[in-house]
Amino acid sequence: MRRVVLLLTGLWTGACTQAPPTAVTEFPWLVGNWMSLKEGFAVTESWQARQDGGLLGVGHTRRERQTVFVESLSLDWTDGRFVLTTYPEGQAPVGFALVRQERGPTGSSATFANAEHDFPKELTYSRLGADTLEVVAAGENGREERFSLSKAIK
Repeated sequence: MRRVVLLLTGLWTGACTQAPPTAVTEFPWLVGNWMSLKEGFAVTESWQARQDGGLLGVGHTRRERQTVFVESLSLDWTDGRFVLTTYPEGQAPVGFALVRQERGPTGSSATFANAEHDFPKELTYSRLGADTLEVVAAGENGREERFSLSKAIK
């Protein structure tokens, strides 16, 4: 009888333990290749799923065939929350914690914030329909950089 109780207790405890969420399951709408042409700049951002459930991104900004900015990104479940970490080329990585997430039938969005960072303080990714990803980098005094990226075929 004691073995049965221990076995049932173990099964119940195991059934109540949930695996932590993954970026792949929470943000599948980010995955893909995105691009924009704006004021002579070509901006691209690509996101793919990693085997561990995180997302890996890379962004490039080019002007007249010259790369002017490169950034790697990762989106992971860390210490009980989602963290978007940016790795700008030649600079220290910066983490932004998820502060808002919305899901709807026609789009989804996620806002990540780091009040200690100079610029941006917030990064918002919004999926608008099937083919548009909007990225907004916001800072103090209304400073904002907005990119509307289209789904790229690759």
